[in-house]
Amino acid sequence: MLTAEAVVARRGRRWVLSGVSRVWLLTVSIMALALALYLGAVVDVRPVDAPFHLPWWVLAGLFFFTETNVIRVRYRGQAQSFPLNEVPLVLGLFFSSPPELLLGLLLGSAAALVRRRRQSPLQLAFNTSHFFLGGVLAIIAFARVVQVEPVGPLGWSGALLATVLVTLIGHAAITAATLLSGTQPHVDRLSQVLSLGLVGTVTSTTLALVSVDMLWRDPRSVVLLLVPAAMAFLVYQGYMEDRARAEGPDVIYESTRMLHHSPEVDSALLALLRLTRGMFRSERAEITVYSADPEGPVVRTSLGPGAAVEAMVPVVLQAEERGWVEGLPPGAGVLYPEAGNGLVTSLRERGVREAMVVAIGRGSQLVATVLVANRVGEIDHFDHTDLGLFEPVARNLGLVLESGTLEQSLQQLRDLEAQLRHQAYHDPLTTLANRSQFIGQVEMALDFAKDRRDLALLLVDLDDFKALNEGLGHPVGDQVLISVADRIKQVIGHDAAAARLGGDQFGVLLDNRDAGAAEASAKALIEAVRRPVVVDGQEVQVRASAGIAMGDSGEWADELLRNADVAMYTAKAAGKNRVQVFSPDMHVGVIERRELMADLQRAIERDEFLLHYQPIVELASGRIVALEALVRWNHPRRGMVPPDEFIPLAEETGLILPIGRRVLQMACTQARAWQETYPEHASLGMAVNLSARQLQQVSFVGETLQVIAETGVPARTLILEITETVLMDDTESHVAKLVQLKGLGLRLAMDDFGTGYSSLSFLSRLPVDILKVAKPFIEGLGRSDKDQAFAAAIVRLGQTVGMSLIAEGVEREEQLDELRHLRCDMVQGHLFSRANDAASTEELLREGIAHVSNKVIPFPA
Repeated sequence: MLTAEAVVARRGRRWVLSGVSRVWLLTVSIMALALALYLGAVVDVRPVDAPFHLPWWVLAGLFFFTETNVIRVRYRGQAQSFPLNEVPLVLGLFFSSPPELLLGLLLGSAAALVRRRRQSPLQLAFNTSHFFLGGVLAIIAFARVVQVEPVGPLGWSGALLATVLVTLIGHAAITAATLLSGTQPHVDRLSQVLSLGLVGTVTSTTLALVSVDMLWRDPRSVVLLLVPAAMAFLVYQGYMEDRARAEGPDVIYESTRMLHHSPEVDSALLALLRLTRGMFRSERAEITVYSADPEGPVVRTSLGPGAAVEAMVPVVLQAEERGWVEGLPPGAGVLYPEAGNGLVTSLRERGVREAMVVAIGRGSQLVATVLVANRVGEIDHFDHTDLGLFEPVARNLGLVLESGTLEQSLQQLRDLEAQLRHQAYHDPLTTLANRSQFIGQVEMALDFAKDRRDLALLLVDLDDFKALNEGLGHPVGDQVLISVADRIKQVIGHDAAAARLGGDQFGVLLDNRDAGAAEASAKALIEAVRRPVVVDGQEVQVRASAGIAMGDSGEWADELLRNADVAMYTAKAAGKNRVQVFSPDMHVGVIERRELMADLQRAIERDEFLLHYQPIVELASGRIVALEALVRWNHPRRGMVPPDEFIPLAEETGLILPIGRRVLQMACTQARAWQETYPEHASLGMAVNLSARQLQQVSFVGETLQVIAETGVPARTLILEITETVLMDDTESHVAKLVQLKGLGLRLAMDDFGTGYSSLSFLSRLPVDILKVAKPFIEGLGRSDKDQAFAAAIVRLGQTVGMSLIAEGVEREEQLDELRHLRCDMVQGHLFSRANDAASTEELLREGIAHVSNKVIPFPA
């Protein structure tokens, strides 16, 4: 049966029980197991043939007495309670029948739980169930051991086994309930309680067996047992009262000394809480300090449970909790849950089962409340004697707080609140407003704007910042972000709001600007960002793209941000380093771009890429000496996607890295297969284009070496093609990697030579083997004297520095004649073959270009 607190939530197709429900389920299971064992193994157990019989009501009285009058022992600063319920259990095993023993156990223990512990229905049911199971197992164990001689070593061993089983069952059930309720138990504390509990069990069992031996010989010896037991009980009670009276003044004095002499309020409060927690053996102690202003801050310092510590933490009180504590008379305390219905919900949510609460006031004003909660130990609980000692400790605290300590703590709280408020609404790196505050500023501007068309929201995003972070490191990236933030503040001045929205993205809110003025401001921002940033003496080039959304393009701040984001991505797609004003038709392009990005990610996972190959022909012989591997994307819906549609997107998102690794692996694998299949092509070269993002990776050289080793392709036949623009950024690092690759035996080719920014001095530093003359210089051969001169100059340059030449884009025979006249080494273009799939390329290798293409190409015989 589940209570109203049992929450059953359905998640998908699974039913998930709350912690309370799981404990109920455990309780029912324990009770069912105990009942099954009773019916199966206990009903047939015959009682011991004893000289007299103890009825169930006597046993019930003994269990009630031992459960409500516990022995408290301090050990290594910890308190442990021993209820001595082993005594009536052992007496019942020897002098009563199993049914009467279980009846007395259940009735006496349940009555003690109701009177002493003020337990909830769940707690009462759970404790009764494991008491029942422990009693049943005790009877079974005792009956199995005691066969012939009840009073003697066998009887003693059976009784000891029975009581130890009860102790173990109790601790196991409590641990299981703790885990099922969702609370993480303290392992050290559990082991200590169990070890001390077993010591107490053995001790009380031994005393009970001495009583059994005396009563077995002569029942009248009960008088001899009752007199010393009563005297010991009275002496113990007096000792505990004296100790409480002695501890009280010591604690009050110590608390006063701590609060008067400690320079820090939080450390003094923690020290006092530690003292109070130890005195009352509680899991938790806390002080909540209130402001004189009802709307002012409330701060709490707490210790526990376990090693948890919180000092001067702002809290938000529920209305019923604050109303309840404000109604307490100053200096008076209450026991929860005996009183304090207004605290039930809030305290239960914080894991408080029972507590003592004292209100501290200054006149009619509530200053603070002091709370200790959850008495350590299964049996012992707070009572009015504890409360009488707790009240003067709390009142003493109030006197000290009135002397100025409270004002100090509240000032610390106000300073902390100001600091937290600033942190909550500002970016810690750039000190600009963060996304949360910026959205609030935009919402306010929209609400109060006379004409929304005069508002403009700018979204500025740095271009290729991820590559900068990966190449130069995050500390350099952070310095770049700080510099960009400073430049944004300088450009927009104090009349506009600026924020760092996250990562390398910034937002700017402009007022009283039409679209033209907003675009001019955005361009000024882009130009300011473009100035090189100097970090540790090194110049770092930064560029940015900006999107603009005018105030009338959306109803809410989120909508304006989304529109500005669409415009910004449109600017990036158009070539980056530019400004774009939002228009509704941009949504379609951005959605398509994002869909393509998602498809590209899936294409990597599904291996949808394939290679086409274009021959590179030796001009002197007409032989195919190498192939250039060109990646193609076979999209499941769109068909073959051209490289110019997905390669720029892959470069921007970083997906070019896994694509590049896959292309290199496929090209090397295919090259090695053809080299082995066709002996005449054993030295066939394979050219693979290299991305700038790949060259920036520290691990690229190692990954390339790994591919060569895995595929078995000779390193000398692998040609990596790079462009001049790839080498213009971070030249020293790139050159070092190229030198390492060259050392592995690879050949390096500079693609599209003549279209970049290389100088002769720059070219002389590079370990390049091959220059590929760009197609624009080849197109005019045979038709333009100017193009003829440019091509001749590039070819002579390559020959001068000892590099091989490949002419790209050869499509006509007159181009071929001119290149032969210039003594170019190799040619590549549609005159010989377009890029083809592997099967068609293999036919070219096997039959020769002229035979397959049916073209008559004038090569020497």
